[in-house]
Amino acid sequence: MGFTYKKHKKVGRFRSFEMDYTDIKLNKKIVGSISEISHFLANGGLFRIMFVVERVPDDKNKLDWEWVTLKKKFETENEARGFLGIMFPEIIKKYKLRALSE
Repeated sequence: MGFTYKKHKKVGRFRSFEMDYTDIKLNKKIVGSISEISHFLANGGLFRIMFVVERVPDDKNKLDWEWVTLKKKFETENEARGFLGIMFPEIIKKYKLRALSE
């Protein structure tokens, strides 16, 4: 068991301005994303990893989930995928991941 990925294609008239991003899936459900921070940098952008995790609703925020961004940044998407492969057991222990969709 581990994460699977679905890379999104850039489409539309302004596709050259779109950032690269990939869904992170667990049991065929989206639980996070790998996204490019900025592709307008000289050598391309850095990639970040974000997960959807459960949270306890309070008076300020009625949602029972939130996005969590990992501090570590990666030069390429493949580096981010490799990191997730290695850190899978620790991520599952630390975060209560929540599925966004099917």
